[in-house]
Amino acid sequence: MNLLISNIYKRMIKAIEWRMRKFNKKYIFSLHEFFVSFFFGKIKNDYTCFKIDTKDVDQIFAVVKKSNKINFSNYLNINKDISKNIFLKKSWNYNKKDKNVYDQFSKTQNWYDLNMTPYLESFINKLLPTFKEYLGSNFSIVNLRAWKNLPNSGIVVGKNKNDGSIQMRGTHRLHTDGFPPGHIKCMIYLQPLNSEFGLFEIGGKKIECNEPGYCIIFKNSDILHRAIPGTKYDRYVIEFTFLRTLFQVNELKYIKSKPDSMYLSAPYFAYF
Repeated sequence: MNLLISNIYKRMIKAIEWRMRKFNKKYIFSLHEFFVSFFFGKIKNDYTCFKIDTKDVDQIFAVVKKSNKINFSNYLNINKDISKNIFLKKSWNYNKKDKNVYDQFSKTQNWYDLNMTPYLESFINKLLPTFKEYLGSNFSIVNLRAWKNLPNSGIVVGKNKNDGSIQMRGTHRLHTDGFPPGHIKCMIYLQPLNSEFGLFEIGGKKIECNEPGYCIIFKNSDILHRAIPGTKYDRYVIEFTFLRTLFQVNELKYIKSKPDSMYLSAPYFAYF
């Protein structure tokens, strides 16, 4: 009887948490971005590009390669620095429902549990004015991730949760991210963007650059985009996720986020 009551209680808690996430995503983030846009205006461009110095590329490369490589199918996030309730996360740890999908992901990408070093923190601080120029407001970096795309990898295929039909998954298909309003992403490519290393397509345009360090900051949930795998080499990527904010906050507060994190579970975590 006690076990039955315990299981019912756990299901009730999960149901309440799910409804709160849906409420926050649909209403709280929308209201928050409404006020940010009222005071600072909306972001003017769907995306913009810039480039970082080759010396920075080399040092970031070194940080990534010294970080632990992880597997989608059995990654267990143990982050004592940040409460698990602050972030909305992907369920990677032995997720039986999506195990086939995550096993496929492991054949298309390798992810890294990124080490935060003094250099990396200094590099990010150097980029803050560039980020702010595009965002047009105060902001918080709510996620920082790193991975490499493997050459000649295909599109991941899974099943639709509602009707069981075949559904394309992953970064190699044209998609939008479905993040709540106010979120923006920036991709930093540590190798050239070309056919051998891979390309990036956004808004129907394929982005190419023969030098490493090309960066794209864009409305990830508004404009269609995809990664195009290379024909010959791995391609390393650093990804930032931002949340626009009303007030000046500690932009690097959540820089120790983990690979399975996506964004904050509610906007007030950016402030408090």
